[in-house]
Amino acid sequence: MAHLAIKKLNTSDDFLTPPVIVEAMGIFDLDPCASKRRERPLATVNYSFPEDDGLMLPWVGAVFCNPPFSELKKWVNRFILHGNGVLLVPARVEVSWFWKLWNHADGIFFTKGPVQYLCPEGKSPPRFFGGAFCAMGAGNVHRLHNIPLKGVLVGARELRG
Repeated sequence: MAHLAIKKLNTSDDFLTPPVIVEAMGIFDLDPCASKRRERPLATVNYSFPEDDGLMLPWVGAVFCNPPFSELKKWVNRFILHGNGVLLVPARVEVSWFWKLWNHADGIFFTKGPVQYLCPEGKSPPRFFGGAFCAMGAGNVHRLHNIPLKGVLVGARELRG
């Protein structure tokens, strides 16, 4: 029986959010899993993932977090505990961590189609899922209105039914 080679699309979890998206949402105080490969910072304070353990270091103020896809559950839990900022995750409505976000978020912006992440290796990231920008803290929901992508915003009223 012949073995099929599986082509890996990217050699890391380092999918960068295009800066124009984050800048449109305003100034963030912290990016707890920033990439050393990013051209410019997305927040006032940036922890470089994986060298800095952004899960354990203190979170202060409004955070923007685009966590590594391989550890989404851990980052979702930390984001919910903090309760202030915007978390970008794949719109994976079939998994439990997504429903935990659904039950705690004050608003979620679902992109129409996949987010065009930037990959440091110059390769394309997986494009199977749309993005979900999840806001916690009433003051962060307004940020979702400024995202320069097509999509739909679901507010807390719709989230809770």
